[in-house]
Amino acid sequence: MNNAQLTLSQVFAAVLSHKAKCFIVFASVAAMVVGLFLIWPKKYGSEGKLYVQVGRNETNISPTSQSVGISIQDTRETEIKSVEELIRSRVVLEAVVQQIGPDEFLKSPLDGLLPSIKFPSLGGSSEGQFGDDKLDAKEYQRLKKIEAAVKQLEDSVVIFNQKKTSVISVYVNASSPRLAQRTVNEIFNEVRRIHSKVHAVPGSSAFFREKVEESAEILENAMAKQEKFRGEREMLSVEAARGSLQNIISSLEKDIVDTSVEVSQLEKKILRLNTELKRTPERIMVETTGVERKSGDDAQVAFFSLQDERTRLLGIYQPTHPEVVKIDDRIRKMKSKLDAMDDDRTQKTFQINNVHEELKVELVRAEATSAGAKARLASIESRLQESHKKLLVLNHDEIVGDRLQRLINTTRADWEMYVTKGREAEANQSLDKSNLSTLVVAQEPSFILKHASPKGSLFLPVGVMLGLLAGLATALFCERNHLSGSLNETEVEGILEMPILVTLPRVYSSRNMVN
Repeated sequence: MNNAQLTLSQVFAAVLSHKAKCFIVFASVAAMVVGLFLIWPKKYGSEGKLYVQVGRNETNISPTSQSVGISIQDTRETEIKSVEELIRSRVVLEAVVQQIGPDEFLKSPLDGLLPSIKFPSLGGSSEGQFGDDKLDAKEYQRLKKIEAAVKQLEDSVVIFNQKKTSVISVYVNASSPRLAQRTVNEIFNEVRRIHSKVHAVPGSSAFFREKVEESAEILENAMAKQEKFRGEREMLSVEAARGSLQNIISSLEKDIVDTSVEVSQLEKKILRLNTELKRTPERIMVETTGVERKSGDDAQVAFFSLQDERTRLLGIYQPTHPEVVKIDDRIRKMKSKLDAMDDDRTQKTFQINNVHEELKVELVRAEATSAGAKARLASIESRLQESHKKLLVLNHDEIVGDRLQRLINTTRADWEMYVTKGREAEANQSLDKSNLSTLVVAQEPSFILKHASPKGSLFLPVGVMLGLLAGLATALFCERNHLSGSLNETEVEGILEMPILVTLPRVYSSRNMVN
C-alpha cells in the first residue's frame, strides 16, 4: 500500500479552504495563552551581594588554635563555601520565615478570586502524634505552615559565587518586590549574626587568664630554682665558669710542662755536680821551700787557684773553649815559675780544697732547687686533677643549667603566648558582643518593580506558535478525507486475491472539483 505524501500545496489549500476556522482556533488559543499569562501568579526578584573580607577568621582560626600548614588561599575558599552553606542552611531560612511571617510566603495572588475549598484531613484530626510528643491542632498547623514557607523560600533562593572572587550573590523570588527585598535583607542579617557566632570561642578569655596565672607561677618556680642552683655553685653562669676553669687548666698544663723541663735540667745538673765532686779532692797539699817560702807559697796558692778556676771552667765549658785555653796557658807559666825557684827549705801542708767546697755548695743548692721544683710539679698535677674533677662536675651542672634555662625559656614563651592570645580573645569577645562580622554587604538588596516571572517574551511567542499549530491542525482535520491516500487496482487484487471486474470513477463535489 502506498501512502500518499502530504505536500505543501495541499496544506496551503487546506488552510485557504478553512481559513475562518483556522483563524478562530488561532485566536482562541492565543487568547487562552494571553489570559493564562495575565492570571499567572507573578514573582518579583531581588538580588544582593555579600563580600567576604579577609579578617581574623581567616588569619587566626581561633585564639586557642595554632595556624600551621594552612594557606590563606585554602582558608579563603573554605570560608566562602562555608558562607554559602550558611545561607542555604535550614536555621537561616527558618529564622527569616519567623522574622517575616510564614503567611507572607504562602500568600497567593489568586487568594480571594476563587472560593476556598477545604478538604477534610485523611486522618480525621489535625493533631500531630510523633512518638511520645503530641502537638495540639493549633501548634501542628503553625509548624506545618512554617515548614511549607521554609520549603517555598528554599526553592526560591539562588546563590552564586564567581570563581576567584570573594563576592556571593543571593537572589530571591517572592510574590511582591518589597517582600523579595526584605527577604534578602533578612537573610543577610541572619547570616552575618550566625557567622559572627560560629567564629566566636566562648570561655576563651577565662581560659587564657587561668593559663597566664599558671604559666607565671611555673616561670617563677623555674627562676627560683635557677637562682638557688647558681648560688650553690657560686657562679653567674655555666659558660662563664667553664671559661674560667678552662683558663686555669690551660695555665696549669703550661706550668707542668715548664716545671717538668726545669726538674729534668736540675737532675742533669745534680748528676754532673756529683760526678765532678767525686773527681775533685776534698783537701790539697801546699809546699813551702827556703827563704822563698812566702813568695813560693803565694805562687803555689795562685797556682792552685788557677787549677780550681780551670776545674770550674771545665764544668761549664769544653776544654777547647777560649777561657779554658787561656787558664791553661797561665797554669803553664805559673808552673814554669815555680820550677825555677830555689827550694832551700820545703814545707808541706794540707788545706781545704775551695773548688770541692764550691761544688758541694752548688750541689746542695741544685738539690734544694730540684726538690722544690718536684714539690711544685706535684702540687700543679694535684691542682690539675682537681680542675679536671671540677670540669666533670661542671659538665653535669651544665646539663642541669641547660634544663633549667630551657624550662625558663619554654615557660616564658608559653606565658607570652597566653598573654597575647588572652588579649586577642578579649578583643574577639568584644567584637562578638558588638556583632561585627567580616561579611560586608557589597550591594544592598534591589527593589525591582518588573516581575521576574512569568516572562512575556516567553509566553507570547509560545501562544503564537500554539495558535498556529492549532489552526493548521484544524485545517488538516477538516480536509482529512481529501488528503487520505488511495489504492490502485493491483494493490486491491493482491489484498483480496480476486480479479477486479469493474472500476468506478471517484466523484468529487463541486467545491472540490479542483482536485
